[in-house]
Amino acid sequence: MKCSSSVCICFISILVASVEVSSSVPAANHVSSTNSSATAAQILVVDIYSDQGGQGPNKTMGTYTIGDTVKFYIYISRNSTIRETIITPDGSVWLRMAGSLNSGTIIEYFDTQYPTGRWAISVEAQAEDRIVSDIAFFEVVDKQPYICTKTSSFNTSGSSGETRFTGKVVKTYHYSVGGVHGWDVQVDNVYFGPDIRNQTVHVQILAITRTLGNPPGYLEENITLGDEVAVYGLLNGQSISVNGSVNYYVVKLSTLCQQTHPQTPQTGSERIGLQLGEFLIAIILLVMALTIIRKKVLHVRSQTVNSGLTHTGKPHGLNSEL
Repeated sequence: MKCSSSVCICFISILVASVEVSSSVPAANHVSSTNSSATAAQILVVDIYSDQGGQGPNKTMGTYTIGDTVKFYIYISRNSTIRETIITPDGSVWLRMAGSLNSGTIIEYFDTQYPTGRWAISVEAQAEDRIVSDIAFFEVVDKQPYICTKTSSFNTSGSSGETRFTGKVVKTYHYSVGGVHGWDVQVDNVYFGPDIRNQTVHVQILAITRTLGNPPGYLEENITLGDEVAVYGLLNGQSISVNGSVNYYVVKLSTLCQQTHPQTPQTGSERIGLQLGEFLIAIILLVMALTIIRKKVLHVRSQTVNSGLTHTGKPHGLNSEL
């Protein structure tokens, strides 16, 4: 095929231009994609949520009961400096954490407490000149009050310093050592002692004590915030000591009311079981002691007989003619 020189030159020019244009399109796309990735990497996002919900800005994480532990997550898209706060229903702000945090998700825990109502967790994150925040709300409700199906009659004899009452645990105290347990109890009903209804008293028991004449009373384990409790102890101002008598106690109201007969834990089935165990141990020790004594007596008698045979060659009292 023949063509004029001018036509060929024109065709070749058009072909070269189309190749350059086609090669420049992917390059432009690559540059645009790179810029988009760089922009995405600079975006700062913070989100607070729990297993019950809350993903997204300013969402609720659900409802929890007094004494529950709220497990929640904090997601941050970039390395940031954060400030985490707790907001109470009455508007108080508690600083929980402040400092640098790497990008990713961390797990946090919060133990619910009084007052009941709408609580919130807020996180503010800053990276360079950008600041973002998120707030997650959650409701805290009280435990359902325990309805006692039995009437507990207390023995009202005792000294004026003693008191028996029922109430609700509104604060707990945790001690790492020493066997000390403490609670603030809002008193509902008083069965013996001064009228301290509708007051909040501090109840404490030293479970491990070496002080003579100051034994600890009975302590039911796992008493938590919001529990209805029954207390018998020694009143001193606004404090109740459950030390000083084995008859004192602090138990959940449900435990006391579910007993077959109204009784203190020391005279009830648990204490009877303990006394039976102590009695069996005493019997076993007595039998062992009697066995040892019997063996000792037989051994002494055997040595006496053998000594007599060695001395005379015959048992004592026997005629040599026999």
